[in-house]
Amino acid sequence: MPTEAEIAELRKELDALRKSQEAKDAELAQAAAEAAEAKAKAEAEAAKAIEAAKPLAEQLEALAKSNEATQLELAKAQEALAKAETERKDAHYLAVAKADYEPLGAPDEIGPMLKSIADTVPPETQATLERVLKAASAQLSSAAHMRQISSGMPNGPMNSGLEKITKAAAALVETGVCKTIEIAKARVSKEHPEWVAEYRESLNA
Repeated sequence: MPTEAEIAELRKELDALRKSQEAKDAELAQAAAEAAEAKAKAEAEAAKAIEAAKPLAEQLEALAKSNEATQLELAKAQEALAKAETERKDAHYLAVAKADYEPLGAPDEIGPMLKSIADTVPPETQATLERVLKAASAQLSSAAHMRQISSGMPNGPMNSGLEKITKAAAALVETGVCKTIEIAKARVSKEHPEWVAEYRESLNA
């Protein structure tokens, strides 16, 4: 059986433990209160941050829509430019076909062919093809012109002076010195007045 002294000692220990527990409970309560306060403060700060970010989000959305509209306008402008460039090329090669290659065929057929050549072959190959086509066009033009002159003469064949002028002019066109048979004939006539005189004499004969 414990003595009074032992019981008193146990009571002191119990009081000490109770006070220690109360102190710990107080510390725990204070820590919980501080944690709750910190949480509330953090939530308040987060709410403020979200609220502050709303204008930025709205601005970002507006910029995204503006960029989308700009991209659409850019695509339309590029499409319009490509269309205009295509039309310009079509008109250019149609004009070239009419000016330089009409003896080869209809300009609306030759023009697209010239454009296709320019778009698909290297420049040096294009230059070679154009030179060959021009020579063929010049030969056809010269032959047609000679047939026209010959058919318009009473005795059929050309006289010597006109034949010399025509052949020399055809050679100039074929070699690319002159662009058309008419220009070539004017040049040959200027350089060889004796052929012109011979032609005129035959007309007066």
